[in-house]
Amino acid sequence: MSHFWSENKKKIRHAGNWIVSALWIWVLLSFWSCVPLIKFPISNFEVSFFLILGIQILLCCNVKEMLLLRDREWNYVIAILVLTVICLFFADSRSGAFFTVCNFCLLLYVSERWDWKLGPQCLALCGCLGVYFQWLFWPFLTTTKRNPNTAGTVIVFLTFTMFVFIERWIQKKWLRVFLQVILLLVAFYQLWIYHGRSTAGALLFFCIMKYLMPVVSWQKEKYYRFAFGILTIGSILFAILYTAAWQIFDPEREVHIFGKRLFSGREAIWLEVLQHFAKQPLWGAGTNYTIQSFYEVNVHNAMLDILVIHGVIVFVLVIAYIWWKMKRIYHKHPKNALFITAMSGVMAIFWESVTDMDLLWTPEFMIWSLMLMILNSDPDKIQEREE
Repeated sequence: MSHFWSENKKKIRHAGNWIVSALWIWVLLSFWSCVPLIKFPISNFEVSFFLILGIQILLCCNVKEMLLLRDREWNYVIAILVLTVICLFFADSRSGAFFTVCNFCLLLYVSERWDWKLGPQCLALCGCLGVYFQWLFWPFLTTTKRNPNTAGTVIVFLTFTMFVFIERWIQKKWLRVFLQVILLLVAFYQLWIYHGRSTAGALLFFCIMKYLMPVVSWQKEKYYRFAFGILTIGSILFAILYTAAWQIFDPEREVHIFGKRLFSGREAIWLEVLQHFAKQPLWGAGTNYTIQSFYEVNVHNAMLDILVIHGVIVFVLVIAYIWWKMKRIYHKHPKNALFITAMSGVMAIFWESVTDMDLLWTPEFMIWSLMLMILNSDPDKIQEREE
């Protein structure tokens, strides 16, 4: 058996990547498609994505080293997941909250090992284009009501992903620029229609990081690490300060911007979940309760979600892992246009998730995570030194 594997390892992995790509797009279309399609057999998207990530890890990672606990990064991920289960148990939480942290950490683990060739990437791109065009024209495809904010989010996230694909595979500069300009114009038009403030902010952030941030700044690691510090810890501070500002300056919610109230509901959600968190900060509040400010326990801030639901212990471990992993990705890639485009997109997702959950929610997660996969297929990767 070992001889067969050694002789056919590359072929098996390549075939496996095709299968994972097909499953990935099947799950993606099962959720986002506006037209009737054959649904994925497992209706729970978090569990479906967990299984697909598991297959991908088996294909591209050293399973023997993982089983023997010689892979220190894998050991750290397992420690996070075990502590997540323990904290959720103490918080008497619903079990589904486990997959929020689990899938995110597994994605970070596999992100720099995950290398699809052109074929599986094109298959994934076809699925993304299928979702993209359906959401561009969904009023003509279905009478089902859709959340306009969700429509803007899908278009913008897919725009980021297609930007990275174009940067990786389109060789002619004029064609790259032409396609990217078209994508930007469509995205800005969609946001103008839907008035999506969070995704408009993410798209603007992406454009600033990609087009206005000097390349020399990307070459300075301290700026890069500072950015992720702001996008993680700063996200928590923003929620706290925003909530305090609401209570001081506009408790009646009378101030408006872009046709919406400046303080339009998130501040009440944040105040309520922070009050639950304060009762048991070490292991978090879990999700087995109701809140008055929203119809479900939706924190509307990805970092705050990890903190208040899973507690300080898990939050610290996850934040440390994000920082370490982003540093490792930084060291592994030259600061070329592909790296800048992909990491601008990833940072924009973090930025958008200061006021939403799309960094961690599986349907959106399955879109933006493809940027890391495409980045890892960069032929100019630097061999990562042992740390």
